[in-house]
Amino acid sequence: MGGFLSQPKTDKVSEDGGDATTGTRFGASSMQGWRTSMEDAHVAVPKADAAGTAFYGVFDGHAGQDTAIYAAESVHKAVMATDAWASGDIKAALEGGIMEVDRALERMSKSAFTNVASIDTGEAVNTPPSGVSSVGDPNLPVTDGSGCTSVFCVIKDGTLWCANSGDSRCVLCVGGQAVAMSEDHKPHLPGELERISAAGGYVEAGRVQGRLNVSRSLGDMSFKQNDSIPLERQMVTAFPEIKTHALSSEAEFVLLACDGVWDVLSNQEAVDFVKEGLEAPDFDGQLSKLAESCLDHCLSPDPYKDHLGSDNMTLVIVLLNESAKK
Repeated sequence: MGGFLSQPKTDKVSEDGGDATTGTRFGASSMQGWRTSMEDAHVAVPKADAAGTAFYGVFDGHAGQDTAIYAAESVHKAVMATDAWASGDIKAALEGGIMEVDRALERMSKSAFTNVASIDTGEAVNTPPSGVSSVGDPNLPVTDGSGCTSVFCVIKDGTLWCANSGDSRCVLCVGGQAVAMSEDHKPHLPGELERISAAGGYVEAGRVQGRLNVSRSLGDMSFKQNDSIPLERQMVTAFPEIKTHALSSEAEFVLLACDGVWDVLSNQEAVDFVKEGLEAPDFDGQLSKLAESCLDHCLSPDPYKDHLGSDNMTLVIVLLNESAKK
């Protein structure tokens, strides 16, 4: 992502929304901070279908923003387009949809100036998705060779499903306690290191090939060049780890954020910050303002003295009500 600005960019892109019938309300905010460019993206779809499904996700880009933007526009559509989704197998739908997005990114990387099939409509992806500006070549939404972590959740039928690839996180608050819905995928972990080695890679200074400090991500096709194995088994893979949690009456809210937030706050500290804000006498119900306050709280006063709090930051707060729970 490069170096640091002389002053942080603290202006924020924020939004609020929700749907009473599906039972979630959200506030989201993103801030560039000290970094020289903004590479995060997020998605919030509080009502994806008549069955009461909600989707939320955060995508933390590296080496560019194109993949993060594309993932934010594409993952939920790809998941819903799977046969597994139609049959009610949410786990398989998450795995299949996310890997289909990665395969689309692979096709783009191999043919940067050739139209490729859209995963959700069957139309050629020769224009940027609705509401998204192409950062690179105007004929394709991804041209910069970038990658992104992906933490993506589905709220459906009283259950929270989280699919994670990388080191962004999803945390559920249950009765004031943080419940981790994802684990950071770092190259030194035994299972990750085994896959990296089997694919012909190595870990140096905590990074895959000495370069990438996460072992799972969308895109990053330079780490997926072993033609003898599928994308799921490459040294860096997008294949997600899935966790589920039944949403009881004690489930209060869900937090999704990139590592710029988690570098500063533990899971419980983030839950405590948001819970205190929700219960503050002056809280006006605008969740995005609470998210903005959290990002300001995490921002480092001096990135050269303390790199924690110097990264791009995105936080999505999803408030649960009774209709989202069992």
